[in-house]
Amino acid sequence: MRIVHLSTSMPPVVMGGKEVVVANLVRAQKALGHDVRVVTRLRQAWAARRAGSPIAMLPLLPKPADRRDYNTGPGRRWLDAPSIAAYQLMHRFDVWHIHTVYPAAWLALPALRALNTPFVVTAHGDDVQKQVEIGYGWRTIPKHEARILRTLQVCPFMTAISDTIAQEYRAAGVPEERVVPISNGVDFSRLANGNTDRAAVRARHGVPVNAPFLITVGRNTRKKGYDLVPEIMAGIVARHPNAVWCLVGAGTEAIADQARRAGLGSCIRAIPPIRGPAGSTAAPPDDLVALLHAADVFVFPTRLETFGLVAIEAMAAGLPVVTTSAPGVADFVTDRVNALVGPVDDAAAMAEHIHQVLNDNGLRLSLLAAGHKTAQAYDWSAIASRYVQAYEWASRDGGRR
Repeated sequence: MRIVHLSTSMPPVVMGGKEVVVANLVRAQKALGHDVRVVTRLRQAWAARRAGSPIAMLPLLPKPADRRDYNTGPGRRWLDAPSIAAYQLMHRFDVWHIHTVYPAAWLALPALRALNTPFVVTAHGDDVQKQVEIGYGWRTIPKHEARILRTLQVCPFMTAISDTIAQEYRAAGVPEERVVPISNGVDFSRLANGNTDRAAVRARHGVPVNAPFLITVGRNTRKKGYDLVPEIMAGIVARHPNAVWCLVGAGTEAIADQARRAGLGSCIRAIPPIRGPAGSTAAPPDDLVALLHAADVFVFPTRLETFGLVAIEAMAAGLPVVTTSAPGVADFVTDRVNALVGPVDDAAAMAEHIHQVLNDNGLRLSLLAAGHKTAQAYDWSAIASRYVQAYEWASRDGGRR
């Protein structure tokens, strides 16, 4: 098939969950023999080309001089639509895979519907999820919520990466027959088979060889629960005084500063987002895989997830996972089977669970075995094939199955 993905952000400029998914999905679909391209913002495409990325990028028109409301202004919509239409007329793609309902699907709809072009839309989180208490999601703003709900009503074919997203579709009135569940995936073999010199990796980040080493990956936002980290750590160091917790992601230095002010010294370390070498499309990057292999426990104090991909990556890398019962994560974790799961916002319960994993080797080994089996089911080779099947459905009869 001739497949094109529309994603308004891509590595190496942005390396979040959605971007990791798109990069891996493109790689896996190319491995299956399909002709795959990506349409993205001009800055993203230029950065990828300068880095030597093997992913073929097609750029949208550049930003206007007045950048206010750039992604979601009506003028932006009518600026992008001609670019999308032109690429379709030039390349005759069999299907477009649009990543995010908003703004990407909202921006692309005029062009693709006018050309009667098959397309599939995948929500990735803040485009359909809303949690007013923590200010999360486009739908907390009435103007954007109205656009999202209208877009959902006219998209002929949706994929749901988790039960949480499927519930959001249903609540918005999307008929069941227009939704197919396809989860995100992981590069299981690369994550599971990493050959890491644990001592060297720890030394690089100032972690003693024998120290209990905790790790969390993701940018610092309220929905990730990072504000609870100092309180959780206080409960850990009471029983494991030499424990070290590394937070990998943008904005994590603020949490390390809070910990120092709380008298926890440097036991919480902030590590900036880890990037791969120029031209690499490996996601997560090899250096992050090595860091996962050097750690003892993956801690995920999240309040809300779309899917919780990093936790499955940690399972694949051989780490026991301690997390919460938050939406998105609850779709794939079972307490005391493949993870230790506690209530959202319960710092004491999370500290106790971390202690249990560090103190009980039998529990640790059982979590590792079950986590390994969980992660294996999400390998990209299988997920990519399911998406191709969805594209074929979307190409027949307007996506009706």
